Amino acid sequence: GMPLLYRVAATWSARTGPLLLWSAFTVILAWWGRAPFEDESEPVAQRRIALLGGFGALLMLLSMHLRPFAPTAPGAPPGELSPLLQTDLMVVHPPLVFLAYAYCMSIAATGVATVGREETGLLQRLVRQARPAFFVTTLAIGLGGLWAYLILDWGGYWAWDPVETGSFLPWLALAVMAHMRTVPRRVPDLVLRGVAMLTGGLALFATLVTRAGGAWA
Repeated sequence: GMPLLYRVAATWSARTGPLLLWSAFTVILAWWGRAPFEDESEPVAQRRIALLGGFGALLMLLSMHLRPFAPTAPGAPPGELSPLLQTDLMVVHPPLVFLAYAYCMSIAATGVATVGREETGLLQRLVRQARPAFFVTTLAIGLGGLWAYLILDWGGYWAWDPVETGSFLPWLALAVMAHMRTVPRRVPDLVLRGVAMLTGGLALFATLVTRAGGAWA
């Protein structure tokens, strides 16, 4: 009996829905960046795409283990979307959050793919991805704060709760990555790889550890 958009949003209101959403966005980004980036060699591009595709498959396997499409047990009450989730922000905010996390994993894959290889233009490739990732993450966090203020009635836009803080940490890493070009001297590739891996690691921390009290882990 709910509006169509709320019924769609209900698919990512539980634990398995966001995992499927994250997997889908990760694979879409892998497909979108399937061609080598500027100054990226073909073997490194293939390794990057394989890392992203493998991570998307891992998320899919994890969500399948939780049986997201299992039928409701006979006699069980019908599922209801919490009134706090019956808002247009529920339609937009979670997809933006997990699109941001998919960007973080794409940045990490770009850094990991160059390990053991001498590559030029790594900074440009990372910044090229960090810019849209920073924008999407900022928008997602901002909408989350709006949700907290308007719907959850926290009395403010920010409360430093674990989920908010978990999303803020990758944002900080993306801010560092996006400003790497302003460093007056050349940043070593080792540092670039480290920041890229940190971005992906903080995204994992924000999802598989922080959310749902670590239940996803």
